Amino acid sequence: MSENRLTLRPGWRRLGEPQMVNNPTGEKMKGNWNQFKGRVREKWGELTDDELDRVQGRREQLVGRIQERSGEARQDIEREIERYSTETGYRF
Repeated sequence: MSENRLTLRPGWRRLGEPQMVNNPTGEKMKGNWNQFKGRVREKWGELTDDELDRVQGRREQLVGRIQERSGEARQDIEREIERYSTETGYRF
């Protein structure tokens, strides 16, 4: 029995599949994510790169993971995340 595969539109990806970066905009987004991730790691060093990569693009999961690991107030974490997002140009 053959696999049933759907053809995706150009630029689309399957849920959970890493974003393929084949264009200048995609490269910039990837760079922004790496800068953002670096800022988060500076502040909350107990988070691993793997954890951050798993929550990429999902702000609520990121905030929850940080709160779980650090015990900080959600409002304080959200404020820092917003600041890092603005500074690095990474948008959720």
